[in-house]
Amino acid sequence: MVSLSTTLMNPLSPFSSFAKQHNSSHNNALFSYKTHISTSSFLFKRGGSVAHKKHTFVAVHDASDQIEISWRIPFSEGVMVRKKRSFWERSWTYWDVIRLVTVAGAHVLSLLAPFYFNWAVLRVLPWLVYIPSICITLSYHRNLAHRSFDLPKWLEYLFAYGGLLAFQGDPIEWVSNHRYHHKHCDTQRDPHRPTQGFWFSHMTWIFDTASIHEKCGGEENVDDLVRQPFFCI
Repeated sequence: MVSLSTTLMNPLSPFSSFAKQHNSSHNNALFSYKTHISTSSFLFKRGGSVAHKKHTFVAVHDASDQIEISWRIPFSEGVMVRKKRSFWERSWTYWDVIRLVTVAGAHVLSLLAPFYFNWAVLRVLPWLVYIPSICITLSYHRNLAHRSFDLPKWLEYLFAYGGLLAFQGDPIEWVSNHRYHHKHCDTQRDPHRPTQGFWFSHMTWIFDTASIHEKCGGEENVDDLVRQPFFCI
């Protein structure tokens, strides 16, 4: 049997601080991608032969609070193996617990809503949903994070205060995470990169403040906000 095996060890992210050093001729590698071509496994098509390839991704980075997971790539025999940060078994900070209790508590209390329903409250509800949502996208996102436009300071602060009602954190933290997200999009330093899983990228990353600090560092990318006393209250 003749067998060919090639290994590509290119780093997926130049910013990663979690990868182990492979050797002196390679940069930090997050995954190894192996392709095996064997002459004993051929597919015959119209008189010709096509080698059947098997692909394997193997994670090479490691951390004490990470667990290994793997899954088969759809419509192929490739298997993806990588490290994923543990949700329950990791160390939880004070703010992680506060956020989890707040989110879980809001959902539990919503079960009592049918017993306290009245039409007056229902008329107020759309405003409590609409105004904070607009303030998040208008103030936190467009105005503060991207500086897409300028506003008078009193109006900038008013919209930022409205964003607090959405319970997505204070402006400094929100803007810092979002700027890091764009700077390191889909890399190991992305605060909520999709390659860490559906639930992490959409929700559970907000309960892991230590992970954000490990990836991004401090909030030195929001000096323009830190210099304003209003945002530091």
